[in-house]
Amino acid sequence: MSSTTTAADISQLGEGLHLMSTAAADITDALEKWRAEVYPEHQRKMSISYLFSDQWQDSVNKLWEGYSELESRRRKVVGAARLSWQDEYEADNEQWLASRRGMFKPYPERLWHICPLWVYLARYQGRPEHEDNRRLYGWTSLLGDWEEMSELMEKDKNFRNAMSPTQQQSYRLLRLWWAATYCDRELVDAMRNYIESQRSVPTLDWYTLSVEKFASIARDIQTDKSKYHGKLSLLLLREFHPPSWEPNVWRVYLINLQIARYEAARMATMQQMAYAVLYPTTATRQVAYPVVVKNEHIGLRRAWAQTCDNPYYLWDSKHDKTVVVEDLARCPDYVCISHTWGRWNTRTKADVPGVPWPVPENRIFDVKSLPGQLHQLGRRYIWIDLFCIPQDRSLRSRKEIANQASIFKGSSGCIAWINDVNSWDGVLKALDWISLKVWAVISAGGKELVKDRLLEATRSASVPMELMKTKRLAQGSPAADNLVGPIEPANWFSSLWTLQECALCPDIELYTSSWERLQDRCGTPIPLRALMFLCFESQHMLTNPTDDSKNRWYSDGMKDAKASAQSLVFPTAVQDIYNLSDLTRLEEVLTDASPIPVLVHSNNRRSTSSRAPAIMSAIGVTDWYLRSIHNKTKEPLLFNQYPISFVSEAATKLGAQFYNCHGRLQRPSKVSKLFPVTMRAEFEGSMLPFSNSEGWFNNVNVLYNPAFVDKTDHEAVSTWTINEDASVTMRSAGVSMTSHDEPAAQKVAGLVIGIPQLGAGKEARSFGQTHGTEDMLASLKSISYGSRCIYAVALYEDSCLLHGVLLEHLPISMFSKQYLVKIGMFLMKETSLPPTRNVHWEVI
Repeated sequence: MSSTTTAADISQLGEGLHLMSTAAADITDALEKWRAEVYPEHQRKMSISYLFSDQWQDSVNKLWEGYSELESRRRKVVGAARLSWQDEYEADNEQWLASRRGMFKPYPERLWHICPLWVYLARYQGRPEHEDNRRLYGWTSLLGDWEEMSELMEKDKNFRNAMSPTQQQSYRLLRLWWAATYCDRELVDAMRNYIESQRSVPTLDWYTLSVEKFASIARDIQTDKSKYHGKLSLLLLREFHPPSWEPNVWRVYLINLQIARYEAARMATMQQMAYAVLYPTTATRQVAYPVVVKNEHIGLRRAWAQTCDNPYYLWDSKHDKTVVVEDLARCPDYVCISHTWGRWNTRTKADVPGVPWPVPENRIFDVKSLPGQLHQLGRRYIWIDLFCIPQDRSLRSRKEIANQASIFKGSSGCIAWINDVNSWDGVLKALDWISLKVWAVISAGGKELVKDRLLEATRSASVPMELMKTKRLAQGSPAADNLVGPIEPANWFSSLWTLQECALCPDIELYTSSWERLQDRCGTPIPLRALMFLCFESQHMLTNPTDDSKNRWYSDGMKDAKASAQSLVFPTAVQDIYNLSDLTRLEEVLTDASPIPVLVHSNNRRSTSSRAPAIMSAIGVTDWYLRSIHNKTKEPLLFNQYPISFVSEAATKLGAQFYNCHGRLQRPSKVSKLFPVTMRAEFEGSMLPFSNSEGWFNNVNVLYNPAFVDKTDHEAVSTWTINEDASVTMRSAGVSMTSHDEPAAQKVAGLVIGIPQLGAGKEARSFGQTHGTEDMLASLKSISYGSRCIYAVALYEDSCLLHGVLLEHLPISMFSKQYLVKIGMFLMKETSLPPTRNVHWEVI
């Protein structure tokens, strides 16, 4: 210390140090108070607000403005150290800001028709969508909105009519469940009582409806007793619980809602069928089966009917004559009849009284007796092709063929006349057995309830099932080696024209040759969609049961199903109906609003001419046909089945999803320079949803997509050209990744589809596997053959998921053109559309 330092100086220095120490303590205390009091209070306000809304952003701004002011003061105070928690909190805020930049997207007007029911209700009433109390006390608003909607559905026609089919179906599922139409009343009461008990309880911790959160109340609401009750309870929360909706990050929430709707309809179908078997005298007699459909919201089924043209002709069953609709006061209600006869055409024609043209005859039924048979339906106006489409290839005939979408969708109902089936005995016995087995799995205590009845059902179902023309050496034995000849379904299920007709009318009802309707044990009609879905879903459930224990749902029946899945033997009728499902895969056509299943499964069906006219109306691709009416030049056919103009129009109208399918051919391991010539026929058309092989086991599979909610095609896809040899020429493409890329700092997770090599050593089907990967690049490298580069080429992006095709470069080129072949599909998580690059490719 300097000799000149005085006691006053020392005192002043001490006071300064004390002041600095006090200032440091004060700012530290202020920051700690911000953390302990201000931050939680703002978090509470933010949790009530919609994520990334203006209200949410105001709360964030005020919160961090206060923090920034305190932090700025701290930096100026000597000795005020940075606190241990500050880095974490600031990083968390930066992450939220980054998330807002990447995720914020207001709910679009075009999707209001599939918003949650409570949001639709609020909008209809003109009240604010966001109200703090509704978010804070979600259980109270849930019950209030449900009761209010129920009243409006009963009394307000405008309210009902303004709802979309998706919303109406969801409400109907909930209404039937709430009324305990086919479940125990005590289950629904448990849910109601729980909601009542939670009216005054804040729902801040319900901002996300996780599996764990739902499972935590399983015993309170008794979802551990019934899978149906569990799925409908979850649907109620998705539709009416305000914390389960975020309109500014809506994509994930909407996908979850759409999945909940599909799962509820799925389980309700199985529940209703089983209930009819167990309790055939209940009041479910007049309850129509649920509509099980994925992707209805894309609106394709409504758009496919490109015009609203009425049929030109109808059959008037009262006066036994064909009438011109324009001559009537208005287009009356009519029913469409789908049937097949073309393969049995005798090349002769008969004059049928009342029909203004000669009617083609066939070897299945007498066309002259058809007017009398149609009387049995009790419908005055009927559309049936033989009597309502001129059988002369005239201009009127071709226009009516192109108008099939409008005709079928404008009908009041559709009937599939299975004219080579005489009874439903085997079908119903198969459904009895399936329903009892399913009930044992989906209902707690169901195993004991059905035990005795299942023994009798097994004996009864040891008969052939009418919808399959299967011959066996020994009746009653389902063993595959007892089958004689090919496995073939009833004629209606193998016709290409009927594929289109059931796609246009998925809930078509089935009738025998004598016009007996297929209905369950309660007398409720079983539509084709419900039948085929039940067959597919029950077979999957019984042979590959899912562990749902995370939801606290795991019945004794499910345990038994898992234990016996490998050794399960189906009675004859059940095996037959499962064979029908496996062959036709109609559940894909009937439960997915996408047109791709129709294209893919058109390869399976029987056709005596070009396949395109028989499916064009079902996918909305008819312009080429209307142009061809005046063009007598015969154009080339792809695979000798599909006019190239039809294929090009389909690719243009359907966009990137046209290529969203995968093949079942093994990749070529060795490739010579002559590959385009010597092996082209085997691999040609690898990009297309068509196959050069016919029959039930062709080389193309439908690729399942759970939802299209925000799909954007890659711009390059529209520039691709489909050639007459089924190859696709690409001058530009969006390449997301190649197997020759260097590893990046951030790995990309996703799915690889259709490549068996990834499944080596695992239990999987030979083709079409789906394999999850945390490192997409490593997976591509693991399956590449040396220098043959694999390109991940983007098709479209949907809700932060990138979908595309895997193209393998073949070690051949010609005139600077590179040849590739599609070997699989991919899905990459949290990946956006890549930039477009110029290429010179031909994909075989």
